[in-house]
Formats: sequence, C-alpha cells, structure tokens
Amino acid sequence: MESSLQKSNVLPDGWWPILLAACIAVNFFGLLVPIIEPDGALYATLAKTMVQSGNYIDLIYNGKDWLDKPHFQFWMTAIGFHATGVSTLGYKIPALLFWLMSLFYTYQLARVFYPRTVARLAVLILATALHGIISNTDVRAEPYLMGLVIGAVFHLFKLSRRLNWFDLMLGSLMTACAIMTKGIFLVIVIASGLLVHAMIKKRWSLVFNLKWLVVVVLVVIFVSPELISLYKQFDLHPEKTVFGQQHVSGLRFFLWDSQFGRFYNTGPIKGEGDPFFFLHTALWSFFPWSIVFFVAAIRAATIKFKEQKEYITLGAVVVTFLLFSMSKFQLPHYLNIVFPFMSILCGHYLCEWSPKSTPKVWSYVFNGQAILAFAVMTILIIYFRPSPWGISAFWIFASGIVLFVSSRKLDSFPAAIVRNIMSSLMLYGFISFFVLPEMATYQSGHQAATYFHENRGEEPFMLADDISFSFDFYCPGEVRHVSLDELRRRQKATHLFCNERFLPVLQKEGFTITTVKTFPHFHITEPRWPFINHETRPQSVEHYLLVKII
Repeated sequence: MESSLQKSNVLPDGWWPILLAACIAVNFFGLLVPIIEPDGALYATLAKTMVQSGNYIDLIYNGKDWLDKPHFQFWMTAIGFHATGVSTLGYKIPALLFWLMSLFYTYQLARVFYPRTVARLAVLILATALHGIISNTDVRAEPYLMGLVIGAVFHLFKLSRRLNWFDLMLGSLMTACAIMTKGIFLVIVIASGLLVHAMIKKRWSLVFNLKWLVVVVLVVIFVSPELISLYKQFDLHPEKTVFGQQHVSGLRFFLWDSQFGRFYNTGPIKGEGDPFFFLHTALWSFFPWSIVFFVAAIRAATIKFKEQKEYITLGAVVVTFLLFSMSKFQLPHYLNIVFPFMSILCGHYLCEWSPKSTPKVWSYVFNGQAILAFAVMTILIIYFRPSPWGISAFWIFASGIVLFVSSRKLDSFPAAIVRNIMSSLMLYGFISFFVLPEMATYQSGHQAATYFHENRGEEPFMLADDISFSFDFYCPGEVRHVSLDELRRRQKATHLFCNERFLPVLQKEGFTITTVKTFPHFHITEPRWPFINHETRPQSVEHYLLVKII
C-alpha cells in the first residue's frame, strides 16, 4: 500500500517542508490584523473582563451576565492574555496553536489508513482551505474545534482497537473540551464517523464495548467545570434577567437550548434554515479544493465497501452535512470542524484515484484556479488600491515568477497541485498583508481606542444604544456604556465614542459638543463592491466620532 501510492509522486518529498512552512506562515499572517467585529472583538472583551476581574466562572459583558457560548475558548484566551498581555496576540495565539493541532492530528489519522503521501497532502489541503485561513484571522471558536474534534476522533479510534489509557484520557478530554467550546452537538460529529465506519465494516465489537461507558463517565467529569460555572452564574440566581426574561437556567441552555433549540428553532436564538446552504457554502469556503472534495466524496460513497480502507472521514462529513443542513440556524463557519476529514478524503482521492483516471482534467482545474487567484489579486490592485500600491503590485509580479520557476520542472499533475497550493497561498498572503490591514482602518472602534489611549488616557464612555466591541477591547480600561439619562446627570466633561447620527440627538439634549476626531467606519466582515471600489468607497462608509461633551 505504501509503495503503490508513493510511486505516483503526486507530492515530491522535497516540496513537503517548503509548502508546509509556507502554509503555516500564511495562516499566522492573521496576527497582523486587529481583532475583527462583532464576534471576535466581543469574545476578546469577555476574556479581558475575566482577566481584569479575576472571575473565571462568570461570563460578563458591560456588567451584565452573558449566556451564549460555553467557557473553554474564553479560558484559553485568558491564558493567552496572562502570557502575552491583553492584546491581539494574546487573543489569537491560543487559537492558532489549536489549529496547528488540527494539522498534526489530520496527519496522524490519515497515516492510520493511508501512506505518508496522502497524509502530507491532506495537511496541505487543510492548511490552504479558504475559510480555515479566514478563521485564523477572524478568530472565533473554529480553530479550537478543528483541533479538538479531529484529535478526539483519532484517539477514540485508537481506543476502539485496543485499550490504551493514554488514548482513553486524551480522547475523553478532547471530547469534553469540544463540548465546552460549542456544545453537546459535537458528540455527534465526533461519534458519527467512528460509528459509520464500524457499521459498514461490520465490526460491532467496536460499538458494543464497556470502555465507551468509561469514556462517557470521563467526559462528564471533564465537562463538570462548565456545568458548575453555569450553575453558579445562572441556576443559583433565578432573579437574573437573561434574553429578556428571568428564571433562565444556564444548564438547560447549555444542554438543550443552545444546540437543540437552534436545531428546532425553539430556543432564544433563532434562524432560518436552507437545506442547500452548506452545499453551496462548501464551494467557496473549501477553495481551492471544493471541486475535488465533491468528486472525492461521491467516489468514496459509491466505491465497493471492500475496497474502501476507512469510512470515518466520509461518515463524519456526511452526517455533519445532513445535521447542519436540517438545522434552522446556519452560519458558514460551522463547516470548518469537518475540514480535516474533507482534507483526508481529497488527499486520498488525488493520490490514489486521480493519477489513474483523470490527471489531465485536474491539471486543467488546478491551473485554472491558479489563474483565478492571480485575477482576483489583479482586480483588488485595480479597484481596492491597497497601500502601499507599488509593493502590493510587485507582490503579484514576484508571485507569478516564483510560481512559474518553482514548478516548471515537475510533471504536469504534481506541478498543477503545487501551483494550486502556491497560488492560493500567494492570494491569501496578498489579502493578509495588504487588503485586510487596509480594511481594518475602517474598523472605527479599534482606531478610536488606539487614538484615545495614545492621546487621552481617561476613562471613555460609549452610548449604550451604539456598541462597538473593538472599542471595548482595545481601550486599556473598562469602557462604560451610558444612556442619555446618565449623561445628563454627569457634572463634568466627558469623552464619548458614538456614531455621527447621534450628534443631532445629543445637541437636542443641550450638550455642548466638541469633535476630537472622526473615524470612517464599515462592517468589514461583509465587504460589498461599493466599499471594495476605491472610487465609491467614500460614499459607502459612515463615520464614528470621538467627542467631548459638556
């Protein structure tokens, strides 16, 4: 098995360390970009409050109890803040370490069934998936989940084959941490691939085994910090108002409403489901491997069972796709947790099946995607006009030369794969180096907080009806959220951060207003063409103000 696939030479040995280092470097470029609103900046602020208050049980935002996500991500962020300070670096580094863990366990799980070439290619595919790069820049829970889910599956599969206390403890711990990151639905994602594999291979002894009871007990024990925290913050205090009502149980929300409530659309947080949402989401979120993935998944699902080495990856992907597609609450980043399994499917297909059947077709596809990547960079140069313009234009020119020279001595199919990887990295690097830092200048909360910290240093205020999470986070101290009534009662001058549309309201209230500085603002997680086009950008942005009121 080892020799037959490696003779295909889909990924020459010399390219592996170079491409892996480039992938890791480009994913770490996200450290250059400030924490992005709304979710990332909110989560960072919650962890900042933890560290500054010394209270690691209650999740508090602006002095109010916050109930939406479990604690694990915030605990990890708090550790990052203790290590590097309350900063962008402290928020993103822990997540990136868990993302690196996903690469490690993707390799390890692939090596259980496939040769080294498949495992290496799977890692590179995972490291170049578009939404994985996005999630390492706009950090939320996904990098944590990618590492925890694939790690739990690896250790639990090893445990299914033979009892090993190391795999028992790590598999249970990672499962528990995944639950404490997103909720108990993660159990389905972790178990589905293992169960499908055992059913299709008819290895029922892997399913009906007392050691799984031990795993359940250990998972409950490891999840207990989350249960205790929720119980102390909410269940012991029915008088607290959460989601506009009292007698809210944190345990019920964690065990039911946050997961099954969203699935059935009966919880406090609702959405609208589209059964095809994740199919068309995968087309862009898993770029440049999305077409390969759909072909590989169909191939794996239709191949004779006796010829398929494993069904863990296919089972995890299909069950998760179906589960999320039936849900009434859907977001693109939900798909990230199965990217490792999707990557192994693609790596196996490209190494074993494609060289035997349609290498020319995939060469055309990959070369076409490389051209597309350069076309996107060119369009961004012409219309977005990132600065410095000359250096960003040179990036495209140099990328083209590197791409041509580096892969011209390879055979056509390996060269096309290398071009697919490298062109994607060049596109992502261009966006991370030039586009996103430029876009971040339109995140007014971060810009205003930086300016205020450097030039004022007093305790700032923000209107309670006009929240900016990045202003909350990047101001060194606590930002007080005040109503108009509270402003009226103040007897001294106050620095206030607010949207320009509130100026007439403040003037009508009789305040004397002095504008300290104006900051352009745009919701940069949803860029639209009028904003991307430098000629229409001034008309597409609004403005936030740092004002002094008396």
